[in-house]
Amino acid sequence: MVVCRLAQAPELPQAAAVMCQSFYPPNSILGLIGFVLEWGIWQDLRQRQQRALAGYGCFVITHRQTEQVLGVVEVELKILERQSPYRTGQPQPYISNLAVHPDYRQKGLGRQLMQTVETWVKQQGHQQIYLHVLAQNQAALRLYQQLDYQLRA
Repeated sequence: MVVCRLAQAPELPQAAAVMCQSFYPPNSILGLIGFVLEWGIWQDLRQRQQRALAGYGCFVITHRQTEQVLGVVEVELKILERQSPYRTGQPQPYISNLAVHPDYRQKGLGRQLMQTVETWVKQQGHQQIYLHVLAQNQAALRLYQQLDYQLRA
């Protein structure tokens, strides 16, 4: 069983570790300095959470019994780039990071995180969420397509 909710400050180091393992695998060049990257990610998460900006949320999905962080997603309000056909000039919810621990992928945790964020964003009065995804990230593309996100090149 898992629980998906807004992250608490003591969980941020674990969230940073999940992000680091996802974005900088241990067998990569950057993975060799993973402890430094992980510390930097933790500091960024901590600062964003402390600022408590409207429209910012860091959500975690944890194991109900062990409370281990299995995944994390961040959403923030961001003005879309000028070239975007969806640019309104007003800040829009934007997914800045989504990561699931490598040992827990393909178990629906990313979907649960995104559905939790979608509900939260709607409660904040927004109807759409924007994000960027690398074209080679096939797992993420499948997830967003399954969630009915419209993908644009």
